[in-house]
Amino acid sequence: MQEGIAIEKSFAIATNEQINGNKEMVAYGLTNIVGSMTSCYLTTGTFSKIAVDVNVGCKNPMSNVVQAVCMMMVLLFLAPLFSYTPQVALSTIIISAMLGLIQYRKAYYLFKTDKFDFVICMSTFLGVSFISMDMRLMISVRSTIP
Repeated sequence: MQEGIAIEKSFAIATNEQINGNKEMVAYGLTNIVGSMTSCYLTTGTFSKIAVDVNVGCKNPMSNVVQAVCMMMVLLFLAPLFSYTPQVALSTIIISAMLGLIQYRKAYYLFKTDKFDFVICMSTFLGVSFISMDMRLMISVRSTIP
């Protein structure tokens, strides 16, 4: 859930909005409690939904209703067609959303000013992208401690 809030905060910074992490955690907790009463899956961050909202320019919560109805129709009628979609095609959707989060100018500035911090930044980015978020963040935090 923490990675979901981290991604939400990066999109909020890109759109000049404020995100309260505590409220987000309370919302995740409440939806998981209510969902457990109906035997549903745990609620987690919806990275692709946030990416679609930001890229399309959604400004109000009505977009969630439209997306829910569209997703329901897809799951009801088109799910058998997607059962053969390879994981590579699904991962390209995630990668395309992730590429919008990269701030190239700031990374270049970091490269010019402090090479050690740039190496930490890039190793963290590549580690999170290809290994796992928890392990790579622990290594990057550990490498900054003298």
